[in-house]
Amino acid sequence: LNGIQPVFKIASSDNDHQPLIKQVAHFVKPLIVSTGLATLDLVARLEKDVREIWATYKKDPGLALLHCVSSYPTPVEQANLKAISVIKEVFPSCVAGYSDHTSGINAVLGAVSLGARIIEKHFTINKQYSTFRDHEFSADPLDLQEMVTRIREIDLMLGDESKTTQLSEVANEAALRRSAAAGRDLSAGHVLRDKDLIWVRPGTGIRWEKRDRLLGYSLNRPLKYAELIRKGDLT
Repeated sequence: LNGIQPVFKIASSDNDHQPLIKQVAHFVKPLIVSTGLATLDLVARLEKDVREIWATYKKDPGLALLHCVSSYPTPVEQANLKAISVIKEVFPSCVAGYSDHTSGINAVLGAVSLGARIIEKHFTINKQYSTFRDHEFSADPLDLQEMVTRIREIDLMLGDESKTTQLSEVANEAALRRSAAAGRDLSAGHVLRDKDLIWVRPGTGIRWEKRDRLLGYSLNRPLKYAELIRKGDLT
């Protein structure tokens, strides 16, 4: 295998088999490990073993840990997708992923939403191909096409973790925010107080955070109820 491909994958059944894992680590290639049946302690030991070997080569080709439940098919209530978040937190230098054994693609989409960056899904040409259990919960060509399309959409939706105003919001800001307006009919010369104000849309006038530019100032013209107060109305 080492002579014909660039990446190694350790199945869940072997994630506790140290001789195999150490041998693969000595090939110093990217390594993907499914974590079905494993505890966090076992995964931590595995990571330690691999990184100690890579350190002797002064290389880090990349280690990925796939959350997995070794049940075929996995009951949806036991998919335990939140474990992906735990893997990301406990093993920050690893890539988190998901190896799915549930029926359908919902679990995969949930996994991507939780931060999985590698997805493994069983594939079959026909779910009725044989009575072997895997065909029933595997993705067929249409399932796989939909899964990939929806993963790409979710990936776009996830964004970059920054909480900033999006470009599509900018044009709506003035219409959605609130501005100061007269809470009743006010005469010219009236000195503004809090009780004289209401806050209404649109936000093209003086915003709440700048109300200090209103209070204590007098009006240089009369205002009708609900009329926006502009900077030029104040003396």
